[in-house]
Amino acid sequence: MPIYKTLKSENSHYDHNLLDRLELLYKGGYHMQRNASVFLKQLAAESDVSYDDRLCSVAYLPYMSDIIDYYASMLFAGEISIDDAADAEDDSTIGEASEEDSVYELFQNAADLKGQSFEDAMRHTFTDSLMYGHAYVGIDFPKVDELPVNLLEEEINQSARPYLYDIDAECVIDWSLNESGRFDWVKLKSDNIVQPSPLVAPKHQIEFKIWTMDGGVAKWELYQTKLLDIGKYPAPNDEIALADSGTTTFREIPVLKLCLPPGLAIGVKIGPICEDIFQRSSILVNGENKSIQAMRIVFLGDEGAPPGGAPASMVSENPYRHLQVSQDWESKGFGVLGKDDDMRVVEAEGKAFTVVEQQIDKLIEKLKEVVHQMANSSSKAKAKAASAVSKQEDRHATEMLLTAYGSIMRDFIKQIMSCISSARGESIVWAVDGLDNFTIIDRTQLMLEATAFPLVAAQSKSKTFTKLYTGKFYTAMLDGASHEDLATIREEIEETVDAMPDPKEADPLDVNGMPIVPQEDQLIANKDSLGRPKGNKKKPKSITKKVNKK
Repeated sequence: MPIYKTLKSENSHYDHNLLDRLELLYKGGYHMQRNASVFLKQLAAESDVSYDDRLCSVAYLPYMSDIIDYYASMLFAGEISIDDAADAEDDSTIGEASEEDSVYELFQNAADLKGQSFEDAMRHTFTDSLMYGHAYVGIDFPKVDELPVNLLEEEINQSARPYLYDIDAECVIDWSLNESGRFDWVKLKSDNIVQPSPLVAPKHQIEFKIWTMDGGVAKWELYQTKLLDIGKYPAPNDEIALADSGTTTFREIPVLKLCLPPGLAIGVKIGPICEDIFQRSSILVNGENKSIQAMRIVFLGDEGAPPGGAPASMVSENPYRHLQVSQDWESKGFGVLGKDDDMRVVEAEGKAFTVVEQQIDKLIEKLKEVVHQMANSSSKAKAKAASAVSKQEDRHATEMLLTAYGSIMRDFIKQIMSCISSARGESIVWAVDGLDNFTIIDRTQLMLEATAFPLVAAQSKSKTFTKLYTGKFYTAMLDGASHEDLATIREEIEETVDAMPDPKEADPLDVNGMPIVPQEDQLIANKDSLGRPKGNKKKPKSITKKVNKK
C-alpha cells in the first residue's frame, strides 16, 4: 500500500497558494473580508491594534470578476450547435453519423444529469480557465451493477448516457501530459467532511483518485484515509488503504484540461494589479476612518499664579485637572479649562490620501490596458477615454480576444464529444458551430448608418451586396437571436431583394438620393414642344399704346 507522503506529493507546477489567492480575488465580498490577512500584511511601524483595525475596514471592488464574467457572458451570448460532420453519411469519408434523438441531444440539454445544460457547464468551465489559466472537467457514465452486453442495452438502462462533473483546479495535484496535451496519468485529491448524524461530531476523510491508462483504456484507483478529527492528518509514513478501483471504456483519461495560453489568462495577468488596488484601497479607507474623528489636544497652563499676579482659579490649581478634563470629555462631551489652558482640535491634512487615491486611479487604468492590450500610457488613455477612436480600439481588442477564446472553446467541445463517442464505441467526427460572432455594436454609429442605409442600398448595383449589407445591418440589431431566427431573416431578405427591380437598369442617384439624368436627356427635357428652352420665355410686348392725359 502507498504511504501518505507519496500520495500527497504535488507536481512542480502546482501552486495551491496562487489558486487560493485568485479565487478570493474573483469572489470578493465576505470571502475577501474573512481572508484579508492573506493580502494585507502587517506593516513594520504598525501596532497589533492598528493592524486589526485595518483588517476590519477592508475595501475591495471585484474588478477581476467584473472583467471575467463580461468575457464569459459575451462568448456564450449566442447559441452553440454541436452535430456530426456534414459528410458523416458519406461512406468514403472518416466518421459515422449520429442517431437522431440520441443520447447526445439529452447530454446537451442536461449535461450533469441535474438539469444543467451543456452550454452552462462550458460557461462555468471557461470562467474557471479565465481565472486560473486552466480548468478541468470530468466525464462519466452512470454506474450500474452489471455491465451491459451491447449499446442497445446501455441505452435502455440509461447507462450509456454521459454526464459531466466539475473538478476544482485545487484538486488536481499531480499529473503527466503527453505530446497531444492529454493526461498519461493524473492524481486528484479531495478532503471531505463526514457527519452521519447531527449528534455526532464531524470528521474528515482525505481521498486520492489516481487515473492511469492500461491496455488502451482508462482505469482508476481510489485511496481513502481513516476518519480523522477535524484538524488532524495522517503521519507521512502511514499506509493508505485502497478503497475501490475500476476499468472504464474510455480510450483516454476522462479528465480533460482546458488550458489557455499565458497571454489569454486574464486572472493571472491582472491578479497582481487587483491585489495592489486592494492593499492601497484598504490603507486609504482605514486612514480616512481614523482621520474623520478629530483629535482634541489640551495645552495646560501653570498651576499657580505668577508673582504679583491675580490669584489662580480653583481649576488651574488642580494638579490632576488633565485627568478630570479627559473624563469630562468622555462622559459629557466637554471639559472645564483654566484661564491659561488651551484646547485645539487636530485634523489630518489629507495630502497622503490624495496621493494614494491618484495611485489607485492609475492602477485601474493600468488594469484596463492589460485587458484590452492598449498601447497608450494610462495618462493618454484617460485623455482619450471619451473619444470615438479610443472606444473603437477597445471594441476591436475585445473582439480579437473573444475570437481567440471561441476557437479554443470549439476545440475543447470537440474533445469532450470525441471522448464520449469513442467510449461508446462510435467513431463520430464532430462539428461545432457558434462562438464566432463577437461584433460589438455601437448604437450611436448604428443609428447613423440607419439614416444612410436606404441611399447606400439604392446606389448599389449588386443585389448580392444589398442582401449581405441588409442582413448584417438587421442582424446587428438583434442581440442573442437564435440561429433559426437569423436564418429565417436572411431568407426573407433574399426573397425581398430578388423581387426588387434590377439595380443595373435603375437610374443612378446623386448625393441627395435623387435620380441622375444624363446630360442629353436633361437638355431635351428643358425644351418645350417647339424646341424652345423652358423658363426663358419673354413677356410679349403690349400693342396698346399709352395715352398721355393732358
